Amino acid sequence: MTAVSTITETVARHQQSGAGRLRGVLVSFVIPAHNEERLIGELLRSIRRLDIPASISALEIIVADAESTDATRSIAEAAGCRVVTAPRGAA
Repeated sequence: MTAVSTITETVARHQQSGAGRLRGVLVSFVIPAHNEERLIGELLRSIRRLDIPASISALEIIVADAESTDATRSIAEAAGCRVVTAPRGAA
């Protein structure tokens, strides 16, 4: 099961419950990373290419950078992600 199918199913269950249409739904991807400059760019592009249901009003990507010593942080920032510093071993 993919993240998008899980999100879609959750929204559908909410609507079937009679609670009405969800408004202002924010989906957050939190990505732990440490020295991932070789892979982080493609991962972020993959997330941006997801077919997000219309019921999702916003998507955010947060990269929890564990004190990377490579370009992980700058790649994530350049891609428009929010980057937070996580202690090494915690991300």
